[in-house]
Amino acid sequence: MATLAELKDLQLANHEKQLQIIAVADQEKRDLSKEEQDELDALQTEYEERKHQIEIREKADSISEELSAPKTPAIKGIVTNAEAAGEKIEPLARSPRSAVPEYARPIDRGRRGFNSMGEFALAVANYSRPGGEHDLRLRQMLAPTTYGSEGVGADGGFAVPPDFQAEINDRIAGEDTLLGMTDQLVTSSNSITIPVDESTAWQNAGGIQAVWMGEGAQGTQSKPVLQQRNIQVHKVMILVPVTDELISDAPAMDRYLRRKATEKINFEITRTIVKGTGAGQPLGILNSPALVSVSRATSGQINLADIENAYSRMFAQYRGQPGTVWLMNQDVEPQILALNSGTNNNVFFGAPNFGVQPTPGTFLLGHRIIYTQACETLGSKGDVYFAALGQYLTVMKGGGIRADVSTHIFFDYDQVAFRFIFRIAGMPWLSAPISPLNGSTTYSSAVTVAA
Repeated sequence: MATLAELKDLQLANHEKQLQIIAVADQEKRDLSKEEQDELDALQTEYEERKHQIEIREKADSISEELSAPKTPAIKGIVTNAEAAGEKIEPLARSPRSAVPEYARPIDRGRRGFNSMGEFALAVANYSRPGGEHDLRLRQMLAPTTYGSEGVGADGGFAVPPDFQAEINDRIAGEDTLLGMTDQLVTSSNSITIPVDESTAWQNAGGIQAVWMGEGAQGTQSKPVLQQRNIQVHKVMILVPVTDELISDAPAMDRYLRRKATEKINFEITRTIVKGTGAGQPLGILNSPALVSVSRATSGQINLADIENAYSRMFAQYRGQPGTVWLMNQDVEPQILALNSGTNNNVFFGAPNFGVQPTPGTFLLGHRIIYTQACETLGSKGDVYFAALGQYLTVMKGGGIRADVSTHIFFDYDQVAFRFIFRIAGMPWLSAPISPLNGSTTYSSAVTVAA
């Protein structure tokens, strides 16, 4: 038969399972599925049944608990949401295994009661130090393999509150990022198989066909020609050590982590979308067999003829789609600005196709220019792309970014390490350039200027 302390540990584990199920749905911005609702119902029923057992034991032990347990002051530096609103919260009886009081009101689900990531990191650092304060809010963020341990655990890990992870994830997959412009799919597994039909509307052999029929004639059968593509998600990780001095300044550390984590993952995803090798990472535009390269008119330069040729080789139906943009290395910018003069002004910097007033160097032929170091230097293949990112497939692991914090990795440097893991796969939908009905000029969803 379980002891009172073991029953309370089981209740904490039960509660954490409920929070994890809800957090996944919150991060994916969707309602709970039928399976998730059923699992939550079962967990809550189990919680209520065990709660009754705990109440019986607590009533029997209340006298000895009151006489033997010293009165423990509230933890310094912890302010719950209810306390901030001026509400008085009475501490409950303490578990024999816990050094801190457990509060009656549940803490905020998404942020676990923390006001910022900096405050969370400070609590983790204090938790790991000998004689440090054991923040009650951290109990529900211990890794499941070490759950119930009063110490930090074998791996020294705490899961970052889901709201902070979601904020970083939104910045990475936002509309202003290359990832946000791609055709995104979410999977719960590490791989996904997708059927693909690359036949064109004018293709007259293979695939589904439209055929003119005479009156009373028998219909001509046709069937789709589908390719099966198996896509494996890959893992990108960053490890951010934070010094003790920076941890002590929670607001500064909060700004640093959000900025640096977002900046690093954003660029790495952008780099692989542009020129990923496809080996252990997404397949980028530069290495795709569907990429079309146009000849460069003048060595080491970008001029009017290059831009016109690249624009004309984009498949016309893709030009009007959201996410069709120019990607350039910033050292190309002076030559693009030089095009914005004389008679070229109306041609190149006319009104963009999504209602934003153009400025020199921002729009080209009505499409936004994005300058990125993921592109090659001026004069190299890949210094300029005209790309329909809506025709680039990205597959992300459900739940978005996984973030954890450890005090053990850089213990001898007196630093806390944040680890961010993001699982993603990517490739252009096209596996080859598009052949036209008439003529021999091919088209694609991505065009670059050759070296």
